[in-house]
This record gives sequence, C-alpha cells and structure tokens, in this order.
Amino acid sequence: MGSRVAVNAFCIATVNKNLSFSLEKSDASFGFANSQQSQCTECLVVGFPTEPPTYTVFQIIEEGNVPLLMSIKQMMNLFFKLDCHPTGVRLTSPSTMGEKTFELPFTSTGHVVVDL
Repeated sequence: MGSRVAVNAFCIATVNKNLSFSLEKSDASFGFANSQQSQCTECLVVGFPTEPPTYTVFQIIEEGNVPLLMSIKQMMNLFFKLDCHPTGVRLTSPSTMGEKTFELPFTSTGHVVVDL
C-alpha cells in the first residue's frame, strides 16, 4: 500500500524502466495504530518484464503521504530472498533484478528500505 502521492512518484521515477502499470478497482481497507481507517478504491498493478511474468500490487491510500509498503505476499510474488544477519539485510530477486545482491538501508525507526 501507499499514498496516491507515493504511487505517483514511483510511476514517474520508473517511467523508463520497462515496467507496466495499470490502475484497477479495489475494495481493500486498512486500519492503523492510531485507530484511523482508510478505504482504498484503486490499486496500482506493477508488471515486471520477466519470464515468467511477475507483478506486485500497491493499494492506494488517498490520505496523507504514506510510502509504498510491501507485504510478505508481495515479496513472494517478486521472488525476494532476504538474507538477514547481525550486520544487515541483503536482498536478491533473481526474477526481477537478476543475480545482483543489494545491501538494504534502514530507516531511523529500524525498517528496511527497498528502493525499487
């Protein structure tokens, strides 16, 4: 999921990356730690030019400026492999990024960041 602002920024930043995009209807809802609820009416489907084809889906939140957050299911769709060790986290995704391995940075709150 992510805010409309984050989804638009992602689409602009990846326009020349051979990804396909489509907006589809959604009826997902999310609850947040502050008890706020958000209903999604659209989602962005991102297709990767791989064989076999892979994709991921981002539910679009209209409120605020939420970064794109990926669920375990999304990571599974993209064949992510996370190597967690005491000094950091490494990511490989043979189907979408080849055999490259990336050391992932952390946010100030300790979350791992994947720069798609």
